[in-house]
Amino acid sequence: MGSAGKIAALPAIPRKLQRTMAQDTPSKDAGEPRKLADVLAEKSGALDVRETVQDAGDKMRALEADSLPVLEDRRLVGRITEPHPDRCAAGHGHDPLVERVGACMSRELLFCYEDQDRSEAAKLMDEKGVIYLPIVDREMRMVGMVTREDLVVEAAAPQGPAESAPGT
Repeated sequence: MGSAGKIAALPAIPRKLQRTMAQDTPSKDAGEPRKLADVLAEKSGALDVRETVQDAGDKMRALEADSLPVLEDRRLVGRITEPHPDRCAAGHGHDPLVERVGACMSRELLFCYEDQDRSEAAKLMDEKGVIYLPIVDREMRMVGMVTREDLVVEAAAPQGPAESAPGT
């Protein structure tokens, strides 16, 4: 049955993280027109390297996320893998209101390109034990996120007219 059967048994992404796509995120530069790609990157739940570790911790708790991708000018540059980065920073003597995400992120990148097959994404998610994966273009700009649930729904969807019953 391949990796699709394996994915179906794994936990789904938290509902709060799914809802981030529906939330209205205020612009960082309110007077500047923003491109749709910037809006989508913000709504994906990704962190910016310039955000404080306190903001990252608050966002991660609100989304019930154990890790989040980190972007710099929409480009994927790392990820926060500590579920409470603000508390961790404070525990090591750093001020979470001053410390920036870029200073404490992991540079290990987990992602798939937008033109890769979904089975490759499923395999990587299985190998790394993650429930979501950033999707980037060939210039490493984040275009969205895929979840295990997305891949399960995709695998269960009809494949097209070739599989239609005769006479329909």
